[in-house]
Amino acid sequence: MLDQYWPGTTELSNIRRGDSSVYSAMCGTVKCIVKATPYTEEAETIAANQANYVNFLGETINVANYIEPYVAHSDSSVSLPKLVTVSNFVSGTAPEEVFGVSTIWLSD
Repeated sequence: MLDQYWPGTTELSNIRRGDSSVYSAMCGTVKCIVKATPYTEEAETIAANQANYVNFLGETINVANYIEPYVAHSDSSVSLPKLVTVSNFVSGTAPEEVFGVSTIWLSD
């Protein structure tokens, strides 16, 4: 899928395993994050909305913008189809470290 939708994505390194996997990678010369989760139509809609919102925020502040086509999924006729997103890697400080509140950081 990466070759089809995000050509030039290389050097994948697993960050988190499980039903929802996360990888660091290179998309051309840019460091990025690749997320793969089980595909459902609802998950695709949520991911697309999130990508649009994050990219909207990226017009003003430094965020992990999604790389077009933002969201793609494998053939839904396979036994375990995957939903994949690719976003730019943003380095910095995690919110819980800035504000000292351990519950501020949300994932997925």
